[in-house]
Amino acid sequence: MAIGDRLYRPILEVSLLWYTITIMNYFSWAKLILGLWVFVSPWVLGFAGYPLALWSNILSGAGIVVLVLWTLFGKRDANR
Repeated sequence: MAIGDRLYRPILEVSLLWYTITIMNYFSWAKLILGLWVFVSPWVLGFAGYPLALWSNILSGAGIVVLVLWTLFGKRDANR
């Protein structure tokens, strides 16, 4: 391993970590849209007549939406 690798690798790893954390905020909105789609898909795709599938999608979609909204708008720790 060259000296340059030891020097630049931590810099690269930190910059990639920062980029990942920054870009994940945009994916939260995509997860919200996915949760809404899961919630309304029984009516859109026409399988609302099957109660097990209907309730599975309603509960899953609502859970996804609640968790994503909690992540997006929840109180942030003051130390972060």
